[in-house]
Amino acid sequence: GIKAAGHPEIMEYARDHNICFHMALTSNKLTDVTPNLSDHPLPEFINMGVKVTIGTDDPTQCNTTLNREYELAHNLFGPATANHLRENAAERYLTSI
Repeated sequence: GIKAAGHPEIMEYARDHNICFHMALTSNKLTDVTPNLSDHPLPEFINMGVKVTIGTDDPTQCNTTLNREYELAHNLFGPATANHLRENAAERYLTSI
């Protein structure tokens, strides 16, 4: 999912087909997908109108919690982005039941 960043045609397809990407910030850093989290492409997804949620990936191995991931998103990208992510998660949950 994260590799869709930088590919406008994939991002547009995801947006147009209401595809939601699930990202794990800590895991992305630990696996060197995005060695510097301030360069994480999550804002690019949001700016293109692509749905994004965040999670923990493997909380034991990554030594994180969902609360920490939201705090990280808040600190890196601001409260509006963190709230947007929460809204996407709630919407995705409600449409899946």
